[in-house]
Amino acid sequence: MGWELRKVMELGAEEGDGADEGKRAEEGEGAVAKIDLHVSSELDQLSLTYIELNSSLTQRLGDKEDLIGNMRQSLEKTRQELELVLEEMKDLNGSLLQCHREGKKSMDDKETAEITLSETRSELNQWKQSIKGFCPEDWILVGKKCIWISKDTATWSQSNQDCETRNSNLMIVNSDDPKLQDSLQEKEADYWASPRLRNGKCWTISRRLETDYCYNKKKWICERPLVLASKGQYNKYTFTVYDKEYSCY
Repeated sequence: MGWELRKVMELGAEEGDGADEGKRAEEGEGAVAKIDLHVSSELDQLSLTYIELNSSLTQRLGDKEDLIGNMRQSLEKTRQELELVLEEMKDLNGSLLQCHREGKKSMDDKETAEITLSETRSELNQWKQSIKGFCPEDWILVGKKCIWISKDTATWSQSNQDCETRNSNLMIVNSDDPKLQDSLQEKEADYWASPRLRNGKCWTISRRLETDYCYNKKKWICERPLVLASKGQYNKYTFTVYDKEYSCY
């Protein structure tokens, strides 16, 4: 009896162990299924993430390609503009060189003109010095005549007589004598001039021609022709009076 009870108990224990192993096997299969499901879900999530990243990268690459294309177009346009600027700079450089040559020529012409002007002035001064002695003392050379300007005042008749005593005549009115006008420009007085008018008035001259009664007293101007003499052939002298040449042996 005891032996049989032990046998039954052993058999019951064996059956209990088999049930536990089956339960554990079922639990293991369930865990594996759960793991498979979790892994599958993770793979799906990774797949979606990959797809999103791939799409984003594709979009970015497209944007970059568009940007690179635009930059290439901009660079090409800039290159063309730079070529135009270089051509314009070449033309400008040529123009500057031409201006420089013309400026140098102008400077040379200016220097030549200044030298010529200086030489002309020197010759003119020499000529003035050479003919200075042909006017009497206290007389002034004006153009082709010598003039004497009084410091006192007198009537027209008295002024005319004074000029005759000086071997000259009262200055003849000539409104087209710029040299005489320039010499009288800074003087404020009026001067008697000839000829005498019939209405009791006489000519006066200063900065302009006017008339006044001949009995009034004014300063006056005497004039005499300039005589130029030069020693010629056979030791003769030639004289020029009002552009007419005379000879003296």
